[in-house]
Amino acid sequence: FGWKGGRGRGGVMAGVRLLAGVVLLSLLLGRLCVTMEDERARVVPETSNAVGGAVWRGDGWELTFRSSVHFPVTGSMPELTVGSHTFRAGWPTMDGLGMVFLLSDQEFQSLDRAAPVSVRVGRDNYWRFHSLSSSGS
Repeated sequence: FGWKGGRGRGGVMAGVRLLAGVVLLSLLLGRLCVTMEDERARVVPETSNAVGGAVWRGDGWELTFRSSVHFPVTGSMPELTVGSHTFRAGWPTMDGLGMVFLLSDQEFQSLDRAAPVSVRVGRDNYWRFHSLSSSGS
């Protein structure tokens, strides 16, 4: 940056460069803070979530999970865990408040309907749900 005192053009330009540097630095620091905050583990409890049910779609079972907390868009595949089974064939609903998973008939029939259910999006974002049996599926 070179600072030139006085009121001339050099002083104004130096001030503009300094201001631009401060704005850029604050944007970078703000982005780092958001990134660090986003990387903290977040668990959304059952009280904020609901199992939407299971519907046969001809080629598999579509399981829907709803939440009052938006599912984030990340570069990783969402994971559904029911008891000891984990599936990675999921996608968010258009409103961002739902997650849908497609399971084969064999996968669906092997599930323990009373087992704990969770959905993970990204590394540290977890949604806990009541069991599949609580949805009437």
